[in-house]
Amino acid sequence: MNGSPVTKRPRDHSPSSQRSSKRRRAINSRTSESGKAEKPSFFRNLGQRFMSWWNTPTPSSLTASGATPSSDVSSRSSRPIKDSSPVKHGFKSKKNLRDSGDQSQLGMVDQYMRRLEGMGADDELIAFQRVKAVMQSQQPLPRARSMGNLRASSKGLGAFTADMRKTLDEALDSPLHRQQQIEKTVAERKIKLALSRAGPPIPNKLTPSQDAIVNDTLHDPHFQVTVGAEQINASSIRRLQPGQWLNDEVVNCYAQLINLRASKGDPNDRVHCWNSFFYQKLSDQGYIGANLKRWTKRFKLDIFSLHKMLVPINHNNAHWVCAVVDFRRKRIEYYDSMQDSGSRIRVFQNLRDYLKAEHKEKKGTALDLSDWTDAFNPGSPKQDNVNDCGVFACQTLEMAARGRDLINSKFEFKQSNMTFFRRLMIVEIASGELAKRPWALPSES
Repeated sequence: MNGSPVTKRPRDHSPSSQRSSKRRRAINSRTSESGKAEKPSFFRNLGQRFMSWWNTPTPSSLTASGATPSSDVSSRSSRPIKDSSPVKHGFKSKKNLRDSGDQSQLGMVDQYMRRLEGMGADDELIAFQRVKAVMQSQQPLPRARSMGNLRASSKGLGAFTADMRKTLDEALDSPLHRQQQIEKTVAERKIKLALSRAGPPIPNKLTPSQDAIVNDTLHDPHFQVTVGAEQINASSIRRLQPGQWLNDEVVNCYAQLINLRASKGDPNDRVHCWNSFFYQKLSDQGYIGANLKRWTKRFKLDIFSLHKMLVPINHNNAHWVCAVVDFRRKRIEYYDSMQDSGSRIRVFQNLRDYLKAEHKEKKGTALDLSDWTDAFNPGSPKQDNVNDCGVFACQTLEMAARGRDLINSKFEFKQSNMTFFRRLMIVEIASGELAKRPWALPSES
């Protein structure tokens, strides 16, 4: 035998052998995006879920360490729990699986089930949160050494999965979780009801006929329109193109459109929108100095019979905001698309002074504003540039004029809608009336 030459076994080139080789190479070449080899998805995910759960502290260990049962699971220590079992966790060799295999894994599950005994509602919620966190885990495990390893481990992992489902069912039956489900259902129904009452979303572009009006208006050098007492020309209307800051002519013309629509609406929901010079005179000269008593006399207007008084405001010729006086709710509201830095305090005081002076002048008695409130909604839409503030102010006034409660309800628009509204405002000013808004939310008068 020692002297006989060594003969190599001929390579098997049969189709079945080639398919087996290709399958082995495909399995061995599977790698994750991080470059590490990974198991097939079923075993990888299930095994990782098991190990993630086992490395999470128990409720009893949390209590011993001073943590409360309601603490966030994700913020707890991930220190492994010591196990008295002589068998190491994981599947590192065929011998390990053959000798301990299912018994090791089932023993862990039994320990886990024993931990649930005597749990209160809070601890059951911890169990539910833990199982949920485990189920969402997607981190890859080290690559298995053989397909036999994976096949041998499948039975134990299947048993573990069944017990995990049982544990999850028990956690879901806790009183605390049932109460949370009730609250969640009520919240979902409220959202569904609000969405059912809302119209379609704001479109991204105008209709073809509206686009034609915009193009004709912007290319007409002699454009000029008069709305009420306000007049606007070609130079001003072009400020509604993207990137342009709105001037007084645009804002005041839009205020007149709001008044024109209000005059045709319900007389019990009367609104009036002043032009931008109203607050400027009130702020600079005061009620008496600006002779503001003549403003309501000229319009034959009793502001105290209104539902709302709308006020566009130009701060230092640099930023547009607006205010709303709601006589029914006894509230003065302030809206700023750049998150007010304190200017609203002066606006509130100036408007209170105006209401007192106007009531004394027209009614002959002092007006008690002690039960009125000053309101500011910090959640109102915000601009992400320096030139859209005028469009925000105009659309806020338009919404308020329709009866929307913008302090306690959501807005219909946001920054991404500003390009659409700029073009829509061109159409509205050119046609002399506000367009219908299919997306409008119901009035909350």
